Amino acid sequence: MTHLLVAHGERPRPPRLQPIAEVDNFLSAHVERLWNSANARDSPPPAHFVNEEACQPFDGLLEGDDQTFLTAAHSLACRLVARMNKVTKPGLLVAVKAQVDANNSVAGVLKLQVDAENGAMLRQLETGELQLEAVKDLLDRPGRLQKGALVSTRLDAGRAVCGDLQRNAHYFPAALGLIVHPRPLQAAKHFFDAMDEVDPALTGLVAEAFAECRPGPVVEVLEEIAAKVEGLTGSVRAEVEARLRGLAQPVFELDTGQDVKEKYPIGSVTVLGPIADMRHLVRKERTGDGRWQLVIEIDEEPVGAWV
Repeated sequence: MTHLLVAHGERPRPPRLQPIAEVDNFLSAHVERLWNSANARDSPPPAHFVNEEACQPFDGLLEGDDQTFLTAAHSLACRLVARMNKVTKPGLLVAVKAQVDANNSVAGVLKLQVDAENGAMLRQLETGELQLEAVKDLLDRPGRLQKGALVSTRLDAGRAVCGDLQRNAHYFPAALGLIVHPRPLQAAKHFFDAMDEVDPALTGLVAEAFAECRPGPVVEVLEEIAAKVEGLTGSVRAEVEARLRGLAQPVFELDTGQDVKEKYPIGSVTVLGPIADMRHLVRKERTGDGRWQLVIEIDEEPVGAWV
């Protein structure tokens, strides 16, 4: 383990290996929380490194000797500082390597920031008496880590788990050369947005087929849908894929188990339903006086109820 101060305008000093015994539980909890967050049901897929050069320092943390580990940590700290500006909070960049279980080694960096300037702790004296002591500059507690990135022997090459509680702080993944992706539900919404932009007449049919397909890379999901939906040509698929790749958080993979709905909020009234049903039953059109209306067409007379 090593750590370096990262702050705007401050060049990180060459690091040295630090004893971990005193903070082992603290750092292990941070690593475990970050790693487990990647396996949550609604977590985004692992990030991609932009190129092999971006990946090399993380490989050094995971597989290198002590000197390679320190060189990699310093390189990552310098990258981070280069992206920080005057409003970016300084912090402590901690580089770690840990064994999650018998078959999984992880390594990466955690950016710890001051969570509270003043705090207190209980210390038990040799007499058994409890003594309250002041603590200054408490760092992020496990579960509240602001930013971190881990590679693992279990992840595919070129992938990393990237955590960022402040999701608008794009400098962190950008500095590390990481492309982060949206959560599965948001990715599915982006997919249907792209379909609507490219060929809205197909969106309802695509939505019907979407749930019957296997999750996977966008290209493969589109190919499987094309076998069920006439008109989803190669050029349409290529345009949809290009739009998804061009997003700030690009979509490379789709979870077809996501239940995406379409919603029309109209004042205090909301029309909401699965995309396929909405496209079959609901029609949006402009009236002669320039206003808009939603037309819902069904075979049976709708029956209202008080709620």
